[in-house]
Formats: sequence, C-alpha cells, structure tokens
Amino acid sequence: MNEFRTLVIALALLGALIAATAALGKLSGRLRDRTVDRLYYVSYGCTGLSIVLFIMRGLFAERP
Repeated sequence: MNEFRTLVIALALLGALIAATAALGKLSGRLRDRTVDRLYYVSYGCTGLSIVLFIMRGLFAERP
C-alpha cells in the first residue's frame, strides 16, 4: 500500500518537474519549440498515469 502511494506521488512529481523544466527552457530560449512540446507530452503522460493509477486503486480497493 505504501509503495503504491509512493509510486503515484513520484509520478505526479516527475510530471510537474518535467513541465517546469519545459517552461523554464522555453522562457530562457535554451530549448527549441519541438523539444519543449515533447517534454510537455512526457509530462502529460506521467501526470495522466498517476491519475489513472489513483482512480483505479480507488475503484478496485477492498471494501470493509
């Protein structure tokens, strides 16, 4: 249970960090637009997977 919660939180944080990296790279001009777009896609994937895992855990959890 604890490992699963850690995985969900880690995926969400990873998505947020990748999005922040993309935003800072775009604002500073050090990353090309195509690279920024790809980083955002990876960020969406990590965050989306975290949300799906969270929802699936709630749907299939044992009821007391």
